[in-house]
Amino acid sequence: MGNVTEDNGILSSAGGKHSVVVTVVEKLASQLDCEPTDIEPLATSVNPEALDDIVRASDGVTVTFTHAGYRVEVSGSDTGVSVDVTRSVHVRQ
Repeated sequence: MGNVTEDNGILSSAGGKHSVVVTVVEKLASQLDCEPTDIEPLATSVNPEALDDIVRASDGVTVTFTHAGYRVEVSGSDTGVSVDVTRSVHVRQ
């Protein structure tokens, strides 16, 4: 597996060796202050295989979705994958 580092709240996987899904789950667990196994499966919000394929196959692509009350932004590049997770804010009209 590749090295995973965090910088300014963005979790990155260098070298593209770390699964996109694992990177997302680790970042969510960090934000929620829980174990990765405590998080609702990503498949309830996004197709994990498609997410991995899209992010890895397309340099500069960003995929955004909501999971467990958080906005998840996943970006892929030649240098790896970065994941930014922020609390979702829903405004009711």
